[in-house]
Amino acid sequence: MVQGIYAFLGKRVREERLAAGLTQSELARLARLTPGFIGYVERGERKASLETVGRLCDALKLSPGRLMGMGGAKATPADAQARRAARLLANLSPGDRVLVLRLLSSLSRARA
Repeated sequence: MVQGIYAFLGKRVREERLAAGLTQSELARLARLTPGFIGYVERGERKASLETVGRLCDALKLSPGRLMGMGGAKATPADAQARRAARLLANLSPGDRVLVLRLLSSLSRARA
């Protein structure tokens, strides 16, 4: 039973990582873990501590409940894209963020 929980967690980490468009190395960097450890977790070969689960949730911008599949509606590709966009925006300067948001607003208005 316990091993099944770790296998399920690994499967969910992989699903959410891929949905977010991240490599194992990118997720590892964001979660302050090693790429090898991410691989072990995804395959259910290592037990993730609560601290590790917290780091993964922070990196993936998910609640622990959502990571474990208890978040209600299943995440959509748009949800993952929005999380990825938020991560990319966070790396920009404040001025560049304003420019990107203006561009998105213009595109949104043009399609409406």
